[in-house]
Amino acid sequence: MSRTAKRWFFIVFIACVAIVVGCDMLAPQLLGGRGTIGKLYLPLGFVGGLGLVIIIVLEIAQGRPVGRRLLALVVIALLFVMAVGLDLGPVAKSVLRIAAAVQHHVDQVRFARAADGRFHVKAAVDGVDIDFVAESEGRDTMLTPEDARRLGIDVSSLTFNVPIGRGDSTETAAFAQLKRLEVGPLVATDLQVLVSSTGESGNVLGKLFFMQFKDWYEKDDTLTVQY
Repeated sequence: MSRTAKRWFFIVFIACVAIVVGCDMLAPQLLGGRGTIGKLYLPLGFVGGLGLVIIIVLEIAQGRPVGRRLLALVVIALLFVMAVGLDLGPVAKSVLRIAAAVQHHVDQVRFARAADGRFHVKAAVDGVDIDFVAESEGRDTMLTPEDARRLGIDVSSLTFNVPIGRGDSTETAAFAQLKRLEVGPLVATDLQVLVSSTGESGNVLGKLFFMQFKDWYEKDDTLTVQY
């Protein structure tokens, strides 16, 4: 195999890895979310490992040393094992996040899981203190009708045509807009929310809130938001 062909293989492979890892860390929505991105690590590891095996076999056949390439193959094999099922992927991602935080001086806020298994968050919404439950995988941020009224929202003028009930629940919701929602140093502006018809869903901070920041993730009993 010519040097040019090998060089292009490594350039394309490294570029693909950089795109996937970069999107995973900074903008997962660009590749369809973290669930989709997670499925890309396996084929990347397979293609990289297969390419290196082919190069090593050809190098050995031509009598050339392959020490550095064997080391690279070991690294790709480890990534492959992580993706297959040893559940080391979160460890690798944590290392990448720590490295990114050190390099770019990323600030972060942590929330501890309460005894009821949820993350309770106190926020200031347009200057009014409101208690929320953070659900980082849920899409929408929701308000009870009582707290919506406290914020000056005319609940009687809203159109409750968005179904949000689970199971036998017939609960619906209506869209509203918040000017400013603050959780400590985390500030979201012009945030779209849902006002529930009955309030049984409670006040919820969802993914649309967390997407306004650099990254967020749950590990053990801690929710971390980087901004």
